Amino acid sequence: MSTNTKYILLALATCLALIVAIPASVMAVVNQNRVAMGVYYGTERLSGMSREQVQDFFRQLAEKKLSNDALILTYQDKTWKYSPADIKLEIHAEEAAAEAWRVGHDPEKTFAANVADQMASASVKRNIELAVTYDEKAVEEKINAIAREIDVQPQDAALTLQADGSLKLLPGRNGSALPKEELLEKIGLYLKELHLPLKLALAPAVTAPAVKTSDLSPLNTILASYTTSYYPGDRGHNIELAAGKLNQQLVRSGEVFSFNNAVGPRSKANGFLDAGVIIDGKHAMDSGGGVCQVSSTLYNAILLAGLTPVERTAHFYPSSYVPAGRDATVADGLLDFTFRNQLPHNVYLFSSCTGSSITIYVAGVGADLDGCQISLYTEGSHLHPSLYRVWTKNGQGISNEFLHTDHYSEETE
Repeated sequence: MSTNTKYILLALATCLALIVAIPASVMAVVNQNRVAMGVYYGTERLSGMSREQVQDFFRQLAEKKLSNDALILTYQDKTWKYSPADIKLEIHAEEAAAEAWRVGHDPEKTFAANVADQMASASVKRNIELAVTYDEKAVEEKINAIAREIDVQPQDAALTLQADGSLKLLPGRNGSALPKEELLEKIGLYLKELHLPLKLALAPAVTAPAVKTSDLSPLNTILASYTTSYYPGDRGHNIELAAGKLNQQLVRSGEVFSFNNAVGPRSKANGFLDAGVIIDGKHAMDSGGGVCQVSSTLYNAILLAGLTPVERTAHFYPSSYVPAGRDATVADGLLDFTFRNQLPHNVYLFSSCTGSSITIYVAGVGADLDGCQISLYTEGSHLHPSLYRVWTKNGQGISNEFLHTDHYSEETE
């Protein structure tokens, strides 16, 4: 490379350095005691402000925002207002001002790096955000308090059995529930964006009852009932407690009903008392003794109502309260009594105890049995009975349905 060429290249490099250095030096001088060019808060231009001015800007902005209510929540004719202090809402104005000033004035950077930062800010807008904090637990507590005021539990539809045997329908009612998680998330988003005061019209979600009016409105008659007798006392207490669990139970069309699920564990914690039971063929005392009489009474009622037994087990010995072959024993976690409602419509159970007798009723739609009458009879011996269900219509036999043959042991004690 010739000497002239070297001089030319050196001259060009010097010119380029001056082209960059001169504007950078000018920018450094211009921004020496001012917020750098291109620094904004939203649409507000902060460039050119002194350090004190940008501090005053954010301080006044915070004071203005905090002079309003933080939350204004409404529902129907009710209004709940909460101030920033109520939820410990804080706007970190000093941090925002420091961040704005730091662009091109960062004491931890070199002069050249700060100049480069100023030039970048002038080319690409730098937006400063206000940090906002609040007490999330305080907001949650206030929303929970509002929910307690406006939430309404749904009310299941129900049937009651009148003294004359007719059915009375009590319509169901929708409930309402404030969608708290969704509301808290929305409040948090708006608060952090400083949309103050935050005005929200609350819209509780509709919650339907588990049993709707339409589930029960077609039911018009008692399809069948069955009664057994008992003596007062601890055993009678258990019978009445278990029977109460069956009262007003809906069994939907196509559904399998579980006695154990409906009654629950027969424990002392659930109010059951020790009474006589048979365990492995031996007489004993255990919590919930007597409950098998309830399951056996239910078994007879559902057979007479034309429903389908699914799981049923006979006792070790014949029972005194129902004819042989018509009992259904149950045991927590071991034996259940279940049946299926194969009828076109739902059925509904009622139970009634008088202190000496229990009756279980099965309500449904009369037309579902197509005018049939149902009866039960047994063949065989007391220890080996076979049970049949007979369907008749207009006095004529329609079906003679075999159900099962039981094999009891003879009680020797």
